[in-house]
Amino acid sequence: MNLKLKIINKELESLRALLHFLLNHKDPTDKMVVCCSQQLDEVIVKYQKVKATCKKAA
Repeated sequence: MNLKLKIINKELESLRALLHFLLNHKDPTDKMVVCCSQQLDEVIVKYQKVKATCKKAA
């Protein structure tokens, strides 16, 4: 796996864990939960773009 993908994957894991934690302690509509979810979405898109770029380069 590409180094960029590994770094982004760690970021995904961290945000996912944080989101699960927040959801266990707050309502799904809480601003912190929504913000974390949006950040996770952005990182998922970044991961997909980098992965697609790596496939094209290979």
